[in-house]
Amino acid sequence: MRRHTWSEHPQAREDLFAAADRLPPDLAEQLIRRSESAVEDILGGPASWPPVPYWNGSVILRWRTVRPFRIHVVYYLAGDEVRVIAYAHEAREPGYWQHRVVE
Repeated sequence: MRRHTWSEHPQAREDLFAAADRLPPDLAEQLIRRSESAVEDILGGPASWPPVPYWNGSVILRWRTVRPFRIHVVYYLAGDEVRVIAYAHEAREPGYWQHRVVE
């Protein structure tokens, strides 16, 4: 299995920490750990995860859900690099992160 390189938009990390700050410390740690594990899953097969249904830009955005936290790791492929642009909670406004896509 081929591993991809990856980068993370700075605001994506802020999204994750903001979500973790709203949780008790043990759950916050679990959220961060599971989100990092989700990125590892993505790197092993980025095309395996479903496309974001309401996105119609020129790149294919995909997401991997982090259960039970209702967080989506939103990313796209740019050449051989996976670019994580958001750790988006399902309750936030859909697509608030769209300006982070570099097409």
